[in-house]
Amino acid sequence: MPLIVKNKTNPWIDVLGVWGNVNSASAIDSNLTWANDNFWLQGGVMATNTDLTTGLVSDIDSLYSVYATTSWDEDNWRIYAGIKPKLIKGDIEFNLPNNVDENGVMHYSKNKTQVKNETTSFAGGSWHKEMNDYLLITDSIVDSGGEHYTSIVINKKF
Repeated sequence: MPLIVKNKTNPWIDVLGVWGNVNSASAIDSNLTWANDNFWLQGGVMATNTDLTTGLVSDIDSLYSVYATTSWDEDNWRIYAGIKPKLIKGDIEFNLPNNVDENGVMHYSKNKTQVKNETTSFAGGSWHKEMNDYLLITDSIVDSGGEHYTSIVINKKF
């Protein structure tokens, strides 16, 4: 079953002011997961649609992206890796100024360009341990863009 999400912002494009305004965005995420014992693979596709108040940006097409991830779990450990969502289709249309006539009136022309992002891979690992009424979870991830994240969470069971 696909996951449908509505946000106040678009995760791919943020415009404001003279460029226009993103009022909201909705995304449909559909994926396929295969699992075998402690190993699983998942691949998915997302479609993101944008409600836009136009400005210099006059239209944002449906944006399509794909992603993949895999994980291996053993005892209290999980090791995972994958590709973050990669845009594969979608355009943005601009109204760009091209000249000013003798009366001082600005004239615009429409230009379209494909929305793109870099392919970003990631790898990470986590460890969890239950102790009495507590659950300790550690997680660390790094991606090919140089971003990294580490967390330690302690949950209390009631």
